[in-house]
Amino acid sequence: MESISKIYRKEMRRVIFSLFVCVLLVVSTVPSMRAVTNRWVQKREVPPRLTSATNPPKIEIFFWGGTQFGVNADIHYDGTDEFLNVDWSLQVKGSFFGFPLKNGSGAIAIHNHESRWVSSGLFFGMGPFTVTARANTVETTSKGFIFLFLVIMPQ
Repeated sequence: MESISKIYRKEMRRVIFSLFVCVLLVVSTVPSMRAVTNRWVQKREVPPRLTSATNPPKIEIFFWGGTQFGVNADIHYDGTDEFLNVDWSLQVKGSFFGFPLKNGSGAIAIHNHESRWVSSGLFFGMGPFTVTARANTVETTSKGFIFLFLVIMPQ
């Protein structure tokens, strides 16, 4: 016959595990796409780019690699105007089932020679995924892997 303390411990483990699963499911459904202003973000080096004298790029998108929570992308503007209004969107598709994991969009103003980053926020899945970022007419695609809520992207 089991003692009451053993039964109580088993029940508490089951309750804690159930609460953890519920929190993960709720957090994964909350739309948290956002653009973050430069004052909260550390300055990051923008990789060198190839320029063409006839058609220099004005908007570039860089994904942050490594292990992180969510997908982060830098939108860099390098043009002739003082600032540019950019309509952006992030679409994360994949996992083992191929359904959209996270979608979001917004509009930001970027000053010349500056970067702003956008983030997907926390999402939930398992397996490989593809992320597509758009800023006005520029589109960049990258692949990664997600395990529960931990995102692994190549550098």
